[in-house]
Amino acid sequence: MLASNKGKPICSTQKRTGEGDCMIIRIILILAVWALYLQPVFGAQSAIVDSSGQACMGEDKSRKQTEQAAMAEAKRKAVESVSTHIQSTTEVKNFALEKDLVAAYANAEVKVIEETESGWYKDPVLGDCYRVKIKAEITPAARFIGQPAGQPAVNPERAELERRGIEYKTENFLTAIKEDNSEILLLFIKSGIDVNAKTKPEGIPALLMAIRKGNIEIARAIIGAGANLNTTDNYGTTPLYAASEKGITEIVNALLAGGADVNKNGPGALVVASRWGFVEIVQALLNAGVETKGEKAIKALSQASDYGHTAVVKLLVEKGTAVNARDFAGYNPLARAVESNKKETVLLLLDKGADMNNRDKFGMTPLMRAAQRGHTDMVKLLIDKGADKGLKDNDGRTAVIWAVREAAQGSLKILVEAGADINAVDKDGKTALSLARQKKNQNLVNILEKK
Repeated sequence: MLASNKGKPICSTQKRTGEGDCMIIRIILILAVWALYLQPVFGAQSAIVDSSGQACMGEDKSRKQTEQAAMAEAKRKAVESVSTHIQSTTEVKNFALEKDLVAAYANAEVKVIEETESGWYKDPVLGDCYRVKIKAEITPAARFIGQPAGQPAVNPERAELERRGIEYKTENFLTAIKEDNSEILLLFIKSGIDVNAKTKPEGIPALLMAIRKGNIEIARAIIGAGANLNTTDNYGTTPLYAASEKGITEIVNALLAGGADVNKNGPGALVVASRWGFVEIVQALLNAGVETKGEKAIKALSQASDYGHTAVVKLLVEKGTAVNARDFAGYNPLARAVESNKKETVLLLLDKGADMNNRDKFGMTPLMRAAQRGHTDMVKLLIDKGADKGLKDNDGRTAVIWAVREAAQGSLKILVEAGADINAVDKDGKTALSLARQKKNQNLVNILEKK
């Protein structure tokens, strides 16, 4: 029983005239205990906390990414403060469910109510840094809340798995992903299974598996359960890369919103999204601050140009990717588009400043590529735009010589009619006509001799 300041009992079981008052006191005390300690156990309540976070730009973060990192730290610290408070509260330790409460808050939803303060500052060592202070509402994950004090905690999802004869272990969780069994997977996730588990020996994380299976519901559930968004398999493949490659915009957005490192994962993701023309994903990566001027960005532009994804090309160029840069194979974007005969993309690149006489690492110009491939419309387009017909590649070959080498009669005819030099000599001392005769191709000979 509770005692007064003088050490005398407030209430006892003995009858007396104030028994009605004593009953009221008992009811008040019961309600107080319920409100303070039992209610969070039966149905965990939201907590309002103040928190702060900071981050510095360094060489690998944009200003937006730095601000996002600072906010992520503020949210993490807010959750940690609630969990720490629970663990340090004597009254809570009297309950059997302390671990459940801590788990519930560790997996809580964090809602920023207000940014009370934010701003950039200059650190003498780290350079430009950003600090943010927030007031946040922490809503614990209800799935971790068990039974009242004195009774063993019961996890209903785990109990359901056992009822179905499914042993509670990560191997079965991963198998359920392979089998695309959403019902069982959700039971595992809600029961608190380790969502960062990986297969053996491949080292494929659960999240990566779900994305590759195209199971959006499970991928979102794993993300919501606090999975590491920057995890990789043994080959370095990330969830962001896999989602971008498969064109799953919803998951890409969820990963980026959850704090996936766009500098670590984004460049490769940008390349595959550009290759397949996933405009919304490319836009999302660009909005998240993915690097647009490095080797990967150039490769992304090259791939988009090669496949004729004009909308993606436009996005990349307008974000600053060099329109005349060479890719990993020594090609420039215009050469890629010309060789693939992507007229709309070629016109866009030219409009955005692509140099039509820009040589690749072999010294070939887009006009030579068009002539070589026999793309007559492209040959005509480039000539009409003013392409130099007399340039030579590293082996001294002109567009005319390339047309002859590849027996591209249509290309040759357009070049000859446009006044291209048919007497140019390559490094082997051969002219277009000598090559045509060597090939015994009378049609090519006739075109050249008519000149």
